[in-house]
Amino acid sequence: MRILVLGYLVPDDLVAEICQTAKMPPMQAHRYLKGLTEALESVSETPVDMISALPVNDYPHSPEIFCGFRKWPGHRGAIWWGMPFINIFPLKHLTRFTSGVFLGSLWALRHLGEKKCIVVASAASPGLSAAWVVAKLFRAKMVPCLMDPPSADLPTDGGIKSKARQLDRKISVWMMSRADALIGVTEPLAKMFCPVKPITVFEGTVPVLPDEAPAHREETRFVAAYAGALGENYGIPALLDAFKLLDPEKYVLWLFGKGECEERVKETAAEHSNIQFFGFLTSGLEPRLRSADLLLMVRPSEGDDTALCFPNKIHHSMALGVSTGITRLKGLGREYFDNSYLLEDSSAQALADSIRQIGELPKEVRAAQAAKMSEFVRNEKSPAAMGGALYSWLRNVTEGGHE
Repeated sequence: MRILVLGYLVPDDLVAEICQTAKMPPMQAHRYLKGLTEALESVSETPVDMISALPVNDYPHSPEIFCGFRKWPGHRGAIWWGMPFINIFPLKHLTRFTSGVFLGSLWALRHLGEKKCIVVASAASPGLSAAWVVAKLFRAKMVPCLMDPPSADLPTDGGIKSKARQLDRKISVWMMSRADALIGVTEPLAKMFCPVKPITVFEGTVPVLPDEAPAHREETRFVAAYAGALGENYGIPALLDAFKLLDPEKYVLWLFGKGECEERVKETAAEHSNIQFFGFLTSGLEPRLRSADLLLMVRPSEGDDTALCFPNKIHHSMALGVSTGITRLKGLGREYFDNSYLLEDSSAQALADSIRQIGELPKEVRAAQAAKMSEFVRNEKSPAAMGGALYSWLRNVTEGGHE
């Protein structure tokens, strides 16, 4: 079986460069796609090929106007092509579609007579449409992989762009209904867009982390750290308000990242000594996080849509060996709550109370819980552990094992 991953995975150094100018850095999607590819590579009998578009925002929100064809060295000699496209709306969709069809066809021609599966690691219509065309032309199976519902509106969208996203969503949903199977980051998300076809869940994997010691720390207060998107839907306003309620002599919040709430974070940090903002770091982040007492994921847990999301950075946080507090998202399995500190309520007062309770625990108790979390994700969520089941499922889909 030959597998092609059609999506947005690019080398780490390139995505770090893109994140420097991106308003919404694609780090979480990059981490998920890297885990997906590494999981398949760890068990696949043949190289896992990739065709990727640069994960850049539309010009002028990103400086790139034309993204040319690129080639990167793939694992075990695999193809890893970067597709060319014009990064200006609406030419971006058209040129990504045509590049996807052309490069996908070149890949399929190399493997005539073999069983083929195209994993579409994108919910956008260009990738789904290109994969559908190639699959029909060359008798391949098309399997979308969903991290989020398709074409979510962005804060930078205007009226025309918003209308275009609505059309893109309709096309994406139509294309997914014609897929052979679907992978979802949560089961409710997969069932929403593929109710009658075979589905499976792939949450992501624990990344391979450098063996780095915690950064030197002079801070004597209890340090809680948040690293990620600084947006309202990620719980940042409530988190800032929570630390206003905590004793500034005992508790301090470290914030890393960028997003729509960045100015609010800066203003709050300027007024409150126990809230510190370090910006978006492309290197040196892990040692700083390792030196914290608690890592936080505070996405609001209210609403049915929380069943559709899975913050795969949870694997990253748990693997660092630092106590982790998470809100009760419906997309998370019970094993994550059993191996972390549960933040029952995402309101400011409840967050403050939970953080205070965790901070009052003896250090040795927190250390034991952190070690338990790290062992859990390293054993249960490694690429090898996650890859076997996913590869077998894809083989069944590709070779006709699923009805």
